Amino acid sequence: MTSCGNEPLFKDGKGCGSCYQIRCVSAGHPACSGVPETVIITDMNYYPVSRFHFDLSGTAFGAMAKDGRNDELRHAGIIDMQFRRTPCMHGA
Repeated sequence: MTSCGNEPLFKDGKGCGSCYQIRCVSAGHPACSGVPETVIITDMNYYPVSRFHFDLSGTAFGAMAKDGRNDELRHAGIIDMQFRRTPCMHGA
């Protein structure tokens, strides 16, 4: 799954291709499953919403939702998340 990252994640292109394990925080939205997903940074997000910002693909957004609530989470807009850098497992 893909995501754009703001400057601290994209790093003038040096962060392109880096992987992050992300999960939405249940307290931030009732549709959040809390189950971590992995995304790869593929582009720069120029809109500085917060210190670290992931502009997720619709697939990545929906994957973090509880069963049957992916559309609800996809349309939530900005949500609270936790993240950490992780090794990429391309093709795994």
